[in-house]
Amino acid sequence: MTVTLNLQLSPESEEALRLGIVKKDPERVRELLLNALEPAVEALLRQGDVISGEEFEIVADELANVCAEAIDLDAPVYSDQTFNRATIYADHL
Repeated sequence: MTVTLNLQLSPESEEALRLGIVKKDPERVRELLLNALEPAVEALLRQGDVISGEEFEIVADELANVCAEAIDLDAPVYSDQTFNRATIYADHL
């Protein structure tokens, strides 16, 4: 199954997307595309078409792949201790 989504961008968003591509700014491009993707997915879900479990799994896998591609692999990995209550509120004690 192939799902085609049309992303509607305002002129400002389209210009920002073009600029992000020209500047090779993957974070900005990713942000703009993800913002545009949300209404497209909502519109797809409103169509009311019932899909089979197999079709759902295919679409879910494609969505998971899109989300996985949006993750910055160079982002630092923090331990659970980094974000515990004591460290979060340390400045407020």
